[in-house]
Amino acid sequence: MLGKRFTVWRLALRNLSKQKFQTIILFVLLSITTITLFFSDFLTSSMRDGLKEAKERLGADLIVVPDRFVSGIEESLFLGKPCTVNFDKDWLDKIAKVEGVDKVSYQLYIASLGMECCDSSLQLIAFDADSDFVVAPWLSEDGIKHIAEDEIVLGSNMKKKVGDKVKYFGREFRVIDILAETGMGYDNCAFISYATAYRIANDPKYDNILPFHKNEKVISMVQVKLKVDQNANEVKDNIEKTYPDSKIAVYTTSSMVSRFAGTLSDFNIYGTIFKILFLIFTVIALYGVYSITIHLRKTEFGIFFSFGTRRRTILLMLIAEMLILVVIATVVGIGAVGLFMIPFHDAIKKAFAIPYLMPNAVGMLIICLKTFIINLLVCILACVKSFYELVHLEGIQLMKSNNE
Repeated sequence: MLGKRFTVWRLALRNLSKQKFQTIILFVLLSITTITLFFSDFLTSSMRDGLKEAKERLGADLIVVPDRFVSGIEESLFLGKPCTVNFDKDWLDKIAKVEGVDKVSYQLYIASLGMECCDSSLQLIAFDADSDFVVAPWLSEDGIKHIAEDEIVLGSNMKKKVGDKVKYFGREFRVIDILAETGMGYDNCAFISYATAYRIANDPKYDNILPFHKNEKVISMVQVKLKVDQNANEVKDNIEKTYPDSKIAVYTTSSMVSRFAGTLSDFNIYGTIFKILFLIFTVIALYGVYSITIHLRKTEFGIFFSFGTRRRTILLMLIAEMLILVVIATVVGIGAVGLFMIPFHDAIKKAFAIPYLMPNAVGMLIICLKTFIINLLVCILACVKSFYELVHLEGIQLMKSNNE
């Protein structure tokens, strides 16, 4: 039995190498199908994982910001676009008094300068490690409880490693940690202590650049953690009713992420429609190729039948040819997407303007298997009629039909 199987696979490989033209057409069609399916599912999965991770990484149930800075905060949080935002620190105590609020924290956003004072232009985020419940928990996982004035934490896209030195606002910082990739703006940010931010603000060199000074109580946003079983929308309404006409904007984390969810939904819908149309075209094209190929090989199959080869063996040989093509085309197609995605990973993130996080190993394996299974089903749909008709013909019929 093992010898027969080996013969079937060997014959399949020989036939594919002899039928070069048909093999190349089938290979190209299946490779393009793989690229289309894998690339679309990869992007959809990356955006879905990015949105999920962004919602978890925001850490707060509510975010309160000045209403005139809403778009800047959103673009910085989710896309990493630098901005500088001023908000009166007195809002910390005001928000903490609202019913349903458990605790509050804050962050200060400072856009670094693309000048000789800074290694690069990026978003600096200052926070208080003692009260923070957004960034501090990530750092505590790496054993970091406090950030000194000459220390800095970088996002995953900063291309630095722990122990490196970086320079911002004329000050040299030592990198003490690199955050894991989040798929959101934090990947392109740097984190410093709140005290360090005010030392920078008090430097005479930046009097006309930074819009606040050491003696001012300035933050950029208030992050709110709610008491257990509190409804975020109800507390949001309470804050807005308590402080009407105060020129603040209150957002639940779900509402901030929802606008990106709409983009993902649209991409998913149009992507699915395109994939379905493309698969229909592929099935029709493959059906034509298989029909012509089977017709051209009728003499070959007739000789097999006349020498006593069973129909089952011929069918297994054809299935083996199909499986070999599907496997090779799937591997090549996935490899082609990988070669494109790896060097252009950051560019793709910016192009879609949505939180974007590459799938983990399990997620990647699922996408690969899904792509292979769809390719296999496409081939089965395309060739089942031709295979069925073939195995129901006698060897002499095949010989005659080819000689007519």
